[in-house]
Amino acid sequence: MDIIKQHKIFVVTPAGRKKYLEILSKYILKDDSIDEWHLWDNCRDESDREYICQLSREHKKITVIKECGVDGTNKSVNKFYKYCRDEDVFYIKMDDDIVYLPEKFGLKLYLKAIREKNSFSWWSPMVINNAICTYLLKTKGRIKTNAFLSAQASCPVGWGSPFLQNCYIEHF
Repeated sequence: MDIIKQHKIFVVTPAGRKKYLEILSKYILKDDSIDEWHLWDNCRDESDREYICQLSREHKKITVIKECGVDGTNKSVNKFYKYCRDEDVFYIKMDDDIVYLPEKFGLKLYLKAIREKNSFSWWSPMVINNAICTYLLKTKGRIKTNAFLSAQASCPVGWGSPFLQNCYIEHF
């Protein structure tokens, strides 16, 4: 059965790190439910910038979005959201260090959002090594720890530490 989408599906990625994008690109490029992939040029290293431009030249699905004054940090990412205003597009933001996506991920998330559009205003996949997701996993009893976790994006245990990766490996 063919599913008719009401919107185009774009993935937007604050891009910068070739070592991760080489993995993520395999998933995004093979997912034909994703119409476009916008790489937000937030590179710290010129070789990474060259890589995202190369990807864009090699794949028509990919567009590199450039913005003045970015420095490769999380603070620069907010400058790119102004490019996500097309009402005919369902945007999925993915960091560049995502290393696994299930088949037809874009369509699955889109369809879930359409089914629940009057119930929620935000949908997100479970992101390993994301402080908010780590906090939710703990409060829902999916991981057990005595470590202090907060829902703050900069929580040192929930984001940027090996804690959650180790829990993920043990449980999944």
